Amino acid sequence: MKAKSNKKRSWGKGKPPVPYPDFPLSPSNSGYWQKKIRGRIVYFGAWGKKVGGKLVQLPNGGEWKKALIRFQEEKDDLYAGRPPHQRGSRGTTLKELCNEFHAAKWRAYHAKEIQQDTYEKHKATTDMLIKYFGKLRDIESICPEHFADLRAEMTKQYGPVALGNAIQRVKTVFKFGYDNRLYDKAVRFGSEFKKPTAKVLRVHKARQKTKNGPKMLEPEEVRTMLESAEPIEKAMILLGVNGGMTARDLSLLPINLVDLKKGWIDFPRPKTGVERRVPLWPETIEALKEAIELRPTPRWEESKPLVFLTVRGRPFLCRDRSTAGIGISNLMKKVGVHRPRIGASALRHTFQTLGDEIGDYLATRHIMGHVDSSISGVYRERIVDARLKAVSDHVRSRILPEEKKAEAKGGDE
Repeated sequence: MKAKSNKKRSWGKGKPPVPYPDFPLSPSNSGYWQKKIRGRIVYFGAWGKKVGGKLVQLPNGGEWKKALIRFQEEKDDLYAGRPPHQRGSRGTTLKELCNEFHAAKWRAYHAKEIQQDTYEKHKATTDMLIKYFGKLRDIESICPEHFADLRAEMTKQYGPVALGNAIQRVKTVFKFGYDNRLYDKAVRFGSEFKKPTAKVLRVHKARQKTKNGPKMLEPEEVRTMLESAEPIEKAMILLGVNGGMTARDLSLLPINLVDLKKGWIDFPRPKTGVERRVPLWPETIEALKEAIELRPTPRWEESKPLVFLTVRGRPFLCRDRSTAGIGISNLMKKVGVHRPRIGASALRHTFQTLGDEIGDYLATRHIMGHVDSSISGVYRERIVDARLKAVSDHVRSRILPEEKKAEAKGGDE
């Protein structure tokens, strides 16, 4: 048996100190700057070289700056368990793409071409891409298998509907880069990076409906809310079921577009810009009159033209987000009609569902302010008031049956 040698190895002697206290790498006994990542040692650059069987330290700790740069470039991939991408092509990085895209959306937001919530969703998308791929990633190095892995991670965070929207926003970012010549080759997403199918969406919707019920309020639930609502809340609720108005619509509704004498509102929907004409119920007219009488003194110039203001005389819309629906949602909880996944928009679902019962879908769509992208929608200039009133009167008859309307009238007297 060969005797064990007592000779000490020369490797490991004279290792250089780290360049600064927070330096992320450490010198190994083999002459390299190293880092333990996901349970294994990864080397990034040499601090010494072997001369005559001994390890000799290179001047100034060797190539520690190059090792640090390589670590910063590859760490996102290594910590994510992916092989690091190869650099050197000097192509457009993900950071450069996201910065250009962010600047374009910022300009669009300030030009009032997109809303703030849309801008913030795009910003969240670029942040997600930077976090997942790393800001120094070359665009050309991202391949379909990377997008497949990204989609798998996104499914842990999003439901089917939100996943489809998020995938579309990711594709928008990379299409922007190609359209604006940040790189010459279009990005290939592969066959897996796609929106959930229509079948998946139907199954998801059915499961949610079975679990939580429909995303609308039944007529008796609306009546329960009206009985307990304050005057301003009552006017908002009635506009929701009378004309399918959302919280944002209510927040931006101008007084000059509300004709209480004739009983009509001509108010293009803020989200789509589509014209809408809403026939008002007698109950809605009375509620609006009371709400306008109780309207606080406007504190800001932009508050003056609006029907609904906060108790401090300010708009309900703050940073492009409406707080008008909070009171309605709180009232739902107070009277016991609230369910998961519903809020003030449930009133819009109620109007659409009940309005469709008479079969005049175009009239219901016009009141709702839906976009009609068909060729007929291009040529159709108007829908007669009688059709709009027929839809509105039917919804009123379902929400406020005759005996309920008689009780309400008697109580007012």
